[in-house]
Amino acid sequence: MTLYNRFSLSPDFMTNTPNINLKKKVMLEEFIKLIKKAEILDEDPKFYGSNSEENISRVENALKIKFDDFLKAYLLEYGGGGIPDLLHTNGILPENPLSDNQYTFYGATVYARQEFQLPDHFLVINSNFPSDVLVLDSHSGTIYNYEMYSQNRSSTLYPNFENYLLTEWEALIEEY
Repeated sequence: MTLYNRFSLSPDFMTNTPNINLKKKVMLEEFIKLIKKAEILDEDPKFYGSNSEENISRVENALKIKFDDFLKAYLLEYGGGGIPDLLHTNGILPENPLSDNQYTFYGATVYARQEFQLPDHFLVINSNFPSDVLVLDSHSGTIYNYEMYSQNRSSTLYPNFENYLLTEWEALIEEY
């Protein structure tokens, strides 16, 4: 798996990314600010690398799930990743979007569906197999903790992916 340091958007990202509204672009800029703040940590953030819309569509079609605009913007620029051993978000490997790696959306979600009967409308965004995982409900966009063995989900942890991403990174930075 290839990981990349990504501390800023590519110069043409803000002008050439279709179908992503201005609010989502601005929210991604907030994430970039958090990444820069994370430089104070001993380990630099590592990301999978930017993805194409084709890769994102392949994963959406394979999982029969649609991603929201913010999640797509995140995947287009970063692909997934985080800070090793501290904070990780699954994503899409640019060189292999349908990888069975359990640190990818596709790999973790397929594994959870096959081994733990995870409902088809859930996307695994962070996994701690075999106990519990964070899932995004593709019907509502809400993020829950999902207990794999009991097949129970918690109450809402985050109202959407952007809130999850910004809140988790802010908490990590405050903690360290």
